[in-house]
Amino acid sequence: MKEQEIAVYVGVDWGDEWHSVHLQAEGGTQIEHFELEQKPDVLHEWVAQLRQRTGGRKVAIAIEQRKGAVIHALMMYDFLVLYPVNPKALARYREAFRTSGAKDDPADSELLLDLLSKHRDKLRAWIPDTVEVRKLQLLCEQRRKMVNQRVALTNRITSLLKQYFPQALDWVGDIASIQCCEFLMNWPDLAAVQRVRKTTLEKFYRCHNCRKASVIDERIRQIASAHPLTSDPAIVGENPIPGCRRQILLSPWLPSTMGRLRRFGTRIVSATNQPRQPVRRLGMDFRAETARFGPTSHTQMSSER
Repeated sequence: MKEQEIAVYVGVDWGDEWHSVHLQAEGGTQIEHFELEQKPDVLHEWVAQLRQRTGGRKVAIAIEQRKGAVIHALMMYDFLVLYPVNPKALARYREAFRTSGAKDDPADSELLLDLLSKHRDKLRAWIPDTVEVRKLQLLCEQRRKMVNQRVALTNRITSLLKQYFPQALDWVGDIASIQCCEFLMNWPDLAAVQRVRKTTLEKFYRCHNCRKASVIDERIRQIASAHPLTSDPAIVGENPIPGCRRQILLSPWLPSTMGRLRRFGTRIVSATNQPRQPVRRLGMDFRAETARFGPTSHTQMSSER
């Protein structure tokens, strides 16, 4: 793109509630500064005014993000050329001209404008991926967040079980499994599981795809001969710890999170079945995601260990 094709240069410092904007016309010396409220109507009205002002000619916008609400709003306009600037690059640019190193939000948009208008040839214009690739990126990102939630929950449950019921870690299978959730919901402590009939436990494990008789028999033997870690009433009594303990173990968050993970896995697999080129551009596939974060299917979660 040639330099003279740009009619206006804009630096945008986005925020949760307000966006600071610095604007300068091509070849002009006057710099305009104003703020835009973080509301869709306000943002789109400003873009409409910008189009009318430039007669539809190209407008270059530098912004410190590659995705987010502002980018999503601006990417639909064909006359806007977006230049995402790495925050580290802007920080170094700021250090070169502001020796104090103080971060002043209004000045960020001014620095973005200065960087864009003087060094646009060193910046790369952002070209959005296809709809399919962007959808796959969002699905993988949301799945990773849910995996992090699952890990936090399973770590919390593991820590809690170690305080009063460590044997359960050998009996529930994978902590991040439906089998574990239902085991702890039915029998949240040693006394509860030792009151259960052998046939009930056998049926429970078989319902969760644990088909090895030797594994089931060994678990039942261990349950029958197990001794509690402690008899301290403060730990195993009715209050106050057990109430909190039971609330955590019976929390629906873990089963619902795993259910959402399975649904996301299905959608990601479906997305990767699209033409191969978009997936190669993204540089990831669902198998890589699964290998990194672990299985999500019901069968895989019901461990036979």
